[in-house]
Amino acid sequence: MSTTLKTLANLTHKLRFRGSISYKNKKQNEIIRKLVITNNLKATFRKDKGNVSHLFFVNRKEENIKLHDLVVINSTNGTLVKGNHYPTKTGPYSYKINQALDYRVYLQNNHILSLSSQNRQVVFSM
Repeated sequence: MSTTLKTLANLTHKLRFRGSISYKNKKQNEIIRKLVITNNLKATFRKDKGNVSHLFFVNRKEENIKLHDLVVINSTNGTLVKGNHYPTKTGPYSYKINQALDYRVYLQNNHILSLSSQNRQVVFSM
């Protein structure tokens, strides 16, 4: 793990429990959950195949946005999750999330979201 990732992984921020995400009985491309992070930022989880979803960020107008100062870490193995356009090269920017793994999301070095796998993902945020 790089020094920057180690530094981010060690940042602690008190997040509150915000519910859970279940992939069961969800169809591909169905919105699983929307979560308000700030007045102008929402996290949206969209179902993909199997136990995978895509994490998108949208503004208050529900427009997809790419956050250049966002870092998503797979905290199960300490690796950086690379964002990609989904479902096509011209689609919105997203991060692939596997239900079996844990994740931490940082915006401008602030811990804004955690996903903890417990056969469904438990969500904590600001």
